[in-house]
Amino acid sequence: MSTRKSKVISIRVSAEEYRSFLETCRTRNLPSVSDLARFSMRQWIESAPGVTTPPPALSAADLALQNDVNSLRERIDTLKEELEILAERIKLRSRPTPPPSNL
Repeated sequence: MSTRKSKVISIRVSAEEYRSFLETCRTRNLPSVSDLARFSMRQWIESAPGVTTPPPALSAADLALQNDVNSLRERIDTLKEELEILAERIKLRSRPTPPPSNL
């Protein structure tokens, strides 16, 4: 497995949670919060194979919000595709038509 990391995951945490993460990094000799997050996610996945529900820290309201965001992303993607199709149609219609040939 490659150790080069090229993907980014972003999450929001409270100031209190962040302080707690920093303290955990210090006490467990981890170089960064990213390492703590990566380690914690791996540990959770490995300790609960086949579990498809999120960790209990996520509330029902958070899940509902995440579902709404995912739905909006899908709708935005669909709208982008439709706009691309419309732009292509407009482009085709705006091409000058050649004059009729007199044979």
